[in-house]
Amino acid sequence: MIKSSDEEKNILLLTSTGGSGHIQAALAKKSQMALRYPNATLFEQDIMTDWIGKHFGQFCVNKWDNAQRLGNVFELEMFIRLLPLFEWGYFLPIFVRALWYILKHDIDFIIDTQPMGTSAITKALRIASIIRKKPIRLEKVITELPTEQVTHFFQPIKKLSTRYQNVVNIISPPPLAYSVDGEKAFWKRYCGISRDSISYNNLPLRPAFLQYLNKEREHEPVTLDLQFQHPSEIHAIHNTMKKGCVEVTRRKGKLTMTIQPEDHVTMMMLGGNPPEKALLQYVQSFINMTREQTQEDEKYILFLFCSSVKAPSNDLQDMVHEIVRNDLDFPKNLSVVPLTYQTDSVVAPLLFRSDATITKSGGMTAMELLYVGRGTIFIHEEDPPKNRFGFLPFRKPLDGMPTWEKGNARYLQEKKGAILITPDTFKLHADELLSKEKNNIPEPVHF
Repeated sequence: MIKSSDEEKNILLLTSTGGSGHIQAALAKKSQMALRYPNATLFEQDIMTDWIGKHFGQFCVNKWDNAQRLGNVFELEMFIRLLPLFEWGYFLPIFVRALWYILKHDIDFIIDTQPMGTSAITKALRIASIIRKKPIRLEKVITELPTEQVTHFFQPIKKLSTRYQNVVNIISPPPLAYSVDGEKAFWKRYCGISRDSISYNNLPLRPAFLQYLNKEREHEPVTLDLQFQHPSEIHAIHNTMKKGCVEVTRRKGKLTMTIQPEDHVTMMMLGGNPPEKALLQYVQSFINMTREQTQEDEKYILFLFCSSVKAPSNDLQDMVHEIVRNDLDFPKNLSVVPLTYQTDSVVAPLLFRSDATITKSGGMTAMELLYVGRGTIFIHEEDPPKNRFGFLPFRKPLDGMPTWEKGNARYLQEKKGAILITPDTFKLHADELLSKEKNNIPEPVHF
């Protein structure tokens, strides 16, 4: 029996740990489903730890996270290149698990925010549809900006036969195409499906970000209630900000601060597992540039995210605190705010208010910048290893990031005028970074 839209629905939300983008997308879709189907039952599964196996799945997640922390582009690329082998080797376990789960919980449709197991999931879904005698569809959420370099999402869909492609709907921003025919050709060439199966609506933006879509920035204060999970986090940030120029109020479980309209705000967010060496280099360079190239009556605030996951302690946050504490000539017009995990209620208004952002070009961060960012966008890429003479080898732009992030960066360059930087070239962009002029703020991309 097919349930009507007014009845309770059973929804399966698939995601994957490893990084944070897939999880963020899942949280966004979870919120959307709560509004659209308030009486629905939502089942959540992590394809790596729940379906592949707790120990092996967690091993893969840890390897991925570690490669991100080290900025190991080669290792990240290897993970993606091994995905076809993964699809083949784990087809049967994923297929059996998916079919069992769909039938057991009488699933009505599936939302999938990660790229793995597409073939097995669609085949299980189609068989379950026959057994249950009802249509069951798969909503595939692309957590990257759509370019020809998003092969890890697109290739598994393209390889499906037509009857399996027909159960897939794709949620994505529009590709970099300038005509209807160009869009149709893009999806057919890289995904093998028609434009009718693509939706540019219901993108995986978390609830707080939706408040800033199509909104112009206003000249008004912004108050932030910074959130913390552990007392050590409050201690680290409060002591770091004691050397700063911005007042902060400490209350139980949170710190409250207000950004004034004339303050210059920079937000640094280098992914769910930020590369420690690069982040610390950026922090030191920012301190030096503020000290050498700004006036004391100009206030600068540097927010940086040391982690996007909840954890009892954060070594990177402590390292930032030590840099600030040990700087005997720390600029009086600068506040450094080393954050750990924050919900979208903090990240969204901060991203919207920032005059400059320094980020990696991960998919979900790029999507949030595309629709909500209003400041100058700087995109981090890793420096290649130096040669035996201590010099960096010749490189082309975008060499220091994985393939799919190259596509995201190119998209942001074209749509938002993003600027590529490395820790070594960062200081060359001091004028753009520290400028108080707001004339070059990019136009918002309309949703």
